[in-house]
Amino acid sequence: MKKYNSVGFLGFSVDHITEDPYLTVTADDVRKAIIKRLADCTDDQLLDEVSLDDTCEDYNAQTP
Repeated sequence: MKKYNSVGFLGFSVDHITEDPYLTVTADDVRKAIIKRLADCTDDQLLDEVSLDDTCEDYNAQTP
């Protein structure tokens, strides 16, 4: 059985208190922003937002 892999992208924003985000934004801040972005989307919005247009056959996939 063939298997496929698609690349998706998710835009999100992070609030911070300095002009340079690398001074105050933590990995946990980024995780929370991504989770909030996902939680705020309906199923249709999410599938539209990630644009799963870059698809290829996954030749490394394990088949049963």
